[in-house]
Amino acid sequence: MVRESVLFRNFDFNLGELLKTHYLAPLFEPRSIAIFGASERKNSVGEVVFRNLLSAGFDGGIYPINPKRDTIQGQKAYRCIGDVDDAVDLAVVITPAPTIPAIAQECGEKGVKMMIIISAGFREAGNEGRKIEDEVVRIAKDYGIRFIGPNCLGLIRPSEGINLTFGNNNASPGNLALVSQSGAICTAILDWAEENDVGFSTVISTGIAADLDFGDYLDFLVSDPQTDSILLYIEGIQDARKFMTGLKAAARIKPVIVLKVGRHDAGAAASMSHTGALVGSDATFSAALSRSGVIRVETVSEMFSAAKCLSSRYHPTPAMSFDARKISPMSSMTIPEITSISSGLPVSSSLNPSTYNGRLAIITNGGGPGVMAADKATDLGIDLAEFSEDTYAALNQVLPSVWSHGNPVDVIGEAPPSRYHDAIDICLRDPGCDGAVVILTPQAMTNPEGVAEAVVEIASRHSKPIITSWMGGAQVESGRALFKRAKIPTCRTLESAVEAFGFIATYHKNQKLLLQTPAQSSRKHDPPDVEGARMIIESALSKKRTVLTEPEAYAILGAFRIPSVRSSIARSPSEALICASSIGLSQTKPIAMKILSEDISHKSDAGGVRLNITSAQSVRSTYRELTDAVKHACPEATIEGVVVEEMHKSRNGRELLVGLTADPVFGPIITFGSGGTAVEVVKDSALALPPLNRHLASDLIDRTKVGSKMLGRFRSMPPANREAIIDVLLRISSLACELPHIQEMDINPLIVDEDGAVAVDARIRVAYPKPSHTPYGHLAIHPYPYNLCRQSQLPNGMSITIRPIRPEDIELKKSFARELSEESIRQLRLTPEMLTRLTQIDYDSEMSLIAVAQVDDSEEELGLARYVANPDKTSVDFLLVVSDKWRGLGLGRALLSALCDAARARGYEVMSGEVLVNNGKMLKLLESLGFQIKDIEDEDDIKLAQLRLAGKRSRRSI
Repeated sequence: MVRESVLFRNFDFNLGELLKTHYLAPLFEPRSIAIFGASERKNSVGEVVFRNLLSAGFDGGIYPINPKRDTIQGQKAYRCIGDVDDAVDLAVVITPAPTIPAIAQECGEKGVKMMIIISAGFREAGNEGRKIEDEVVRIAKDYGIRFIGPNCLGLIRPSEGINLTFGNNNASPGNLALVSQSGAICTAILDWAEENDVGFSTVISTGIAADLDFGDYLDFLVSDPQTDSILLYIEGIQDARKFMTGLKAAARIKPVIVLKVGRHDAGAAASMSHTGALVGSDATFSAALSRSGVIRVETVSEMFSAAKCLSSRYHPTPAMSFDARKISPMSSMTIPEITSISSGLPVSSSLNPSTYNGRLAIITNGGGPGVMAADKATDLGIDLAEFSEDTYAALNQVLPSVWSHGNPVDVIGEAPPSRYHDAIDICLRDPGCDGAVVILTPQAMTNPEGVAEAVVEIASRHSKPIITSWMGGAQVESGRALFKRAKIPTCRTLESAVEAFGFIATYHKNQKLLLQTPAQSSRKHDPPDVEGARMIIESALSKKRTVLTEPEAYAILGAFRIPSVRSSIARSPSEALICASSIGLSQTKPIAMKILSEDISHKSDAGGVRLNITSAQSVRSTYRELTDAVKHACPEATIEGVVVEEMHKSRNGRELLVGLTADPVFGPIITFGSGGTAVEVVKDSALALPPLNRHLASDLIDRTKVGSKMLGRFRSMPPANREAIIDVLLRISSLACELPHIQEMDINPLIVDEDGAVAVDARIRVAYPKPSHTPYGHLAIHPYPYNLCRQSQLPNGMSITIRPIRPEDIELKKSFARELSEESIRQLRLTPEMLTRLTQIDYDSEMSLIAVAQVDDSEEELGLARYVANPDKTSVDFLLVVSDKWRGLGLGRALLSALCDAARARGYEVMSGEVLVNNGKMLKLLESLGFQIKDIEDEDDIKLAQLRLAGKRSRRSI
């Protein structure tokens, strides 16, 4: 059993020793290090790595392993790790790839739990290298070893005196963590950081990530008190689910900035050859990041600019943030104090993502710079604030009559500090303004330092961010220095200042998306006929067909309650007439006829579509014309017949596209945009990862031109039925969740008007899904498990709901913490980040169930039961905490029983927890639920409680 964040004490839980007990602690905080391949050969990798470690000041045991030497760089050398008498936490390997399986075996026998494999020559070297890599992974798994690499630069942890890299740079201590797939980028960033006085808490070069990857590192860094912000350099992703889970958990607590390369085809190909990781669509990656609450940048300079901005006094507080270095021991703090700590600002001044909309005011003493800043804001999609009449009236009172009377606010070149002060204050007080970029150009009458002092004073009274740009050189340097001391972001160019404001705006927008936790299907809709849809797909696949016929595609849409036109297949002119008659062919009810062929994707391009057919005679003749035309245009195509369908006529219809594609990394991706025959030309679309809810579906619509501009009242057309479009997107989301067979689907067009939305054409390509041991394993984001929600009644007659926790439950969680007694507080070592982490979980590998009830017209949390899977993936550790005032009502039994059922349904075999010996009530409860109580070696005051859940691992859907 791994002691992680689920140590079970009394009815409460202990999270204070998370880092010391995290499974990566021996990697980042080792007590001893062995280096295989340590050398004295000048400038060899083994010599540089060992020299860097010695010069970094590591004060633990250091054991160079080299059978050819007695000493290396003044240190005693060992022939093999077995000759080392002491325990070894971390082994670093710099020997040729073929030697490493044997080294891994030696390390396993020695009890080493962490390795860094710097050597190259694995999957990136071809099939032979892949075989060696697979063997190393197998041995490591057998012995429970976790490792960085192979083919990596190494690791730097300044606070521990660790530099295990072969670069010429060391990192200064700081609060930025850098995780990079490229060792070369690491060295370049370290070189840049040294010149710019930037320090790091951790620098990790992942290499090809045969074992540990981004998800593992993020899991550690999110709870690392030395890390304030996290920088990621990414070329490709191995495990989308794990990556998304780690990213979302980290971004709820600390700013995460991502530099993703391979935005274009050539770069993507280079990334794949470099790391061996799948790259997938860059647009898909951006869509995934937007759901993760992080910032994406495109250059290294942008990465540090974003980190600087998000680490300033305007560090956006997603729900609750804290500075671990300011927190005294938990035993001396009360829960209200814990829940009010933020990033150096009063709670009242923290930026709230739920109300922050990124509307910018520009204040300048020059018209040209103001226009340039406004242009840059437009380029970045930042909205300029629209001031109220009261704001204009107030500005008229403090500004000269010749001021710009708009946004940007030109306070005129000779503006004194007081004028700047008043203008900024008035603008920030406007409810339609979310922040300001303040620009100063040095003119004969200006006082750059005096204006800077005015800005610092007004910033102390407003929570809305102020970004400054004092343009120029020596004349404005003293003003910049004031901003740096006050931790107000300042930029040398106005474009950089607007970009900095954009980082904050984007961060908050993405934080809103992060809070969304949709289910696999909308509970407001009729349930889909999932089994019927699967049978249609499997029938086609059994006949070796991967493209469904149009009627089959319409049947799939119908199974998920997506409105579509009536259609049928005809294989002769006479059958076509029968089909048309059954649909109701008439002068007022025309039909459409479309060629049916697996070999033709775009029927219109092949001349395979005829519209507005109104007579029986036309039906027969059109059948022959259609088939002849397609045979001529595509002589190689196999024509199976013609699809006859009703024509959907809509005077006010807009043609939209709704699609679904299977990305090789992130799984199904939903596309929405402008439809019709010119889709490829117009290129107006946006992407989103399922599952969706109404908020996410609405955001997807708004990110397109057709959604933001053409769905409202347009010329003589009334507004389109937006809710009908959202309903279709939610049903497509449900389809994506339930049918992993879908490789590609296009509904084009989806015609929407004031009455609703109808699918007029649909194409679906399918394949057998990849085997998965986890439910919804094809999705990058696990749906919210509504099936675990249950209603219950306590013995006193009180009705409660037990349900999985959601990200938006953070306020419930803080209220719950405030209700704990002082005795419970003393037993807890609970940090604010832990409260946040408890609400942001991966439903695949962990579960938190909370009991809630309506108390005094509001929902109140009564208790929590939680499990987290251990690295063996077969057992879980659990915790249970019940609010003091709700104890003794059977709530603990109800929660723990529900938790056991959830873990059992997932196929976990063993549930374990630790209980204080003097907690007789808890021991009695656990025994009554079937737990076995065991002694723990060298632990006289703690008992181990274990419950066997299942005899055989069988992961099932939750």
